[in-house]
Amino acid sequence: IQNEETGEKLVRRGPDLYTPGPFEKCSDVKDMPVLNDNNYIYVTHEDTGSIDIVEGPTTLCPGPFDKLSAIKNKIVLSIGDYIKIVDHNSGVVRVEKGPATIVLKQYEQVLGSKQRALEVNDHQAVYIFNLDSGEYELVTDHGMFIPAATQEIIEARQKVRLEPPEVVVIVDKTGQYAVMTG
Repeated sequence: IQNEETGEKLVRRGPDLYTPGPFEKCSDVKDMPVLNDNNYIYVTHEDTGSIDIVEGPTTLCPGPFDKLSAIKNKIVLSIGDYIKIVDHNSGVVRVEKGPATIVLKQYEQVLGSKQRALEVNDHQAVYIFNLDSGEYELVTDHGMFIPAATQEIIEARQKVRLEPPEVVVIVDKTGQYAVMTG
């Protein structure tokens, strides 16, 4: 409701029966957004320019100078899940690991989608590219592998198992030969 004489704005929350005064102009009646446990919303206060994040569960009654974004879903990560998030203000990329519930700030964005950690064991290794050094690496340390912010997974590689009478010859990128026996 806006008082056209004084310029004052106010919000009335229902249920209510309200009769506007002679100098008051009412907007359309609007439904208040209902946020459940997995929702959040950005509230921009147009009078101050500040932005707040409101998390559910709640029923949100915006103020007279508040502009609401669309309702967004929190990102839920289970054990062994991870995501990469980029901060568009600084350009910094971070990795969030599960279990966690993530609420993105208004200037953050998920890179790619939610991923599962890869198991490194006697039969499988992980081939990665390091964006800092520009080098490829093979991760062979046993455990669940989650890449750092500056690492990209190229592929999961099966290890070659050699029995005692077997031999394999490996040629590296410089042309050097290495002979491995079982």
